[in-house]
Amino acid sequence: MLTAGACAPEISPRRRARQRGSQVVEVALCLLPFLAILFLLIDLCLVIFLKATFQHAVREGVRFAMTGRTFEGLGHDASIKRVVQQYAIGFLGGEQGAEKIKIRYFVPGTLTETSSNAGGNIVEISIEGFSWRPMVPLFKSPDPVMISARSTGIMEPSPGGVPPPR
Repeated sequence: MLTAGACAPEISPRRRARQRGSQVVEVALCLLPFLAILFLLIDLCLVIFLKATFQHAVREGVRFAMTGRTFEGLGHDASIKRVVQQYAIGFLGGEQGAEKIKIRYFVPGTLTETSSNAGGNIVEISIEGFSWRPMVPLFKSPDPVMISARSTGIMEPSPGGVPPPR
C-alpha cells in the first residue's frame, strides 16, 4: 500500500520479524574475510619489516667488522655480534639471538674459509635460522617463516699488522 506523499511501501510487521537476524549474519559473513585479510597483511608487513631490519643489522655489523674495532673486554667476533644485536632492535636478543648470527672469514683469491680476521680477508656476517610464526595460520601450515640476511665486506689492514683477537 502506498500512502499519499510516501515513496516506499510499508514493510509488514510479519516480514520485519523474519528479517530480524539477517543483519548479524551479514556482518559475520563480511567481517570474517575482512579480518583474515587484515591479519594476513599485518603478518606480511612484519615479515618484510624483519627482513629489512636484519639486512640493515648485518650491514652495520660488516661495517663495524671491517674496521677491526672491538668493545672493551670483548673479542672481535663478540663485538660484531653485539653490534648486529643492537641494530636488530631486540629480535635477536640474548644468547639465543647471538647463536643465529654467523661470522665467517674467507681468503680473497680462493674464497676458502679461514679462521683469520686479518686485513684483506673477506668477512661475511649472516643471520641464519630465525623463524617467525604468523599470528593467524591462514593456510593451515605449521611451518614458520624462515628469515635470513647476509652481507660481506673486505677487512681493512690492522694498525701494526696484528688483527684483533677473535
